[in-house]
Amino acid sequence: MPIMIGCRALRTRFRKSAKQPLPPNVRHINIDNHDVAEVTFIDEQTKKVIERAEMKAKDAMKKVGPGWGGQAGGIIRRNIVGFLGQVAFSYYLFGDFERALEHIAPEFRPDTGDEQYKDYVIDVKTNGRPDGDLMMIPESRFRKHAYDIYVGARLKSENPHKIEIWGYVTRKELENIEPEDFGYGMTIAKPLKTLHPITELNDLPPKNRSRTSK
Repeated sequence: MPIMIGCRALRTRFRKSAKQPLPPNVRHINIDNHDVAEVTFIDEQTKKVIERAEMKAKDAMKKVGPGWGGQAGGIIRRNIVGFLGQVAFSYYLFGDFERALEHIAPEFRPDTGDEQYKDYVIDVKTNGRPDGDLMMIPESRFRKHAYDIYVGARLKSENPHKIEIWGYVTRKELENIEPEDFGYGMTIAKPLKTLHPITELNDLPPKNRSRTSK
């Protein structure tokens, strides 16, 4: 049973870096002693994300063909889930829904990551099951794209659309995980509850500084 985190300092710690207060539909909750950011989209926000996801999926199928990701319905569904997670994270990070939405190009483009923070390229992975407990990355995509940080999220409900942001993990940490086959190809999977709490993302030094300090 998720509960609100009562400590004001913990709720605002991460937000100080973005210099924006938490929007009213974003809060921190505690699930099994893990600090989770919960974003509840209002209907108008959900509609905008779904429209953008459908536009991009249809453009991808037109340019790349069905081989891009299977049948049309499945592609659109995955896009919607993925974009809800991506927008939720950006919205949480910067407190600006329109900025988060516009960060998603409506046309198909090669994947370059979902967000940037402190010069780190971040990829958001959203589990589409309300009881899903894994952050999953196809091994082929993990090897192809060199993102710095992966954020794990979960679509908790669709009425209203609610995203839980469980935390993050670095690429270096994921490289130590042995890929498994869950029935659709080799996949790197990490339990959501083992991710670093999202509030700790602010503790990372800027990417350039972390390089020079080594």
